[in-house]
Amino acid sequence: MRKLTTSLVGAVVIPLSLMPSTAWAATSDPAPVAPAAPVAAPPAEPLGGTFTRTPESGPAGTKITVTSETKCADPKREITGPYVSVAIFDYDTLQSPTDPTPIDSVDLRTEKDGSWSATLAAPEGAKDGAKFVLAAVCLDNAEAIEPYLVYDAELFTVVNPAAPATTPATTPATTPVATPVVTKAPVAKPVTKTPKFTG
Repeated sequence: MRKLTTSLVGAVVIPLSLMPSTAWAATSDPAPVAPAAPVAAPPAEPLGGTFTRTPESGPAGTKITVTSETKCADPKREITGPYVSVAIFDYDTLQSPTDPTPIDSVDLRTEKDGSWSATLAAPEGAKDGAKFVLAAVCLDNAEAIEPYLVYDAELFTVVNPAAPATTPATTPATTPVATPVVTKAPVAKPVTKTPKFTG
């Protein structure tokens, strides 16, 4: 089956609340652009959708379940399913000028009604506080590049457990042992006189 292509990155809708201010502030006042020559009409904008991810945070290596809220379906074209691509990206690499490579990804067929669920993993060894972006798109077929439905991205944050506090070893107190005092009895002196007998 087709592996996730980098075209997914360009299609992913990342809410402004998940993006650093520098990533979108510059677009608020775009520079004037000279009119271009007439070109063919661009393809229709893809539909939008949402999914859930469980859990929202956890330690490195956590398995994340991603489940559709919006089903893969295009009523105008009478399409339901059949494919969805789901991926997880390092948040920082999405800010780079080059197309980032997903840390983990999966392509799968949807259910008949267009619903789907997938499991991805936060990388082992990720530092505490690291952020990862989950993304998904719906496709007409296994070889399609342009999605017809693009999901809003969701964030996963690594929260590693605190290291257990170490308690310094203590030496057990010792109880002094009493030394017995030995007292010598006085030596009896021998009787040197001759005893007298009566009677």
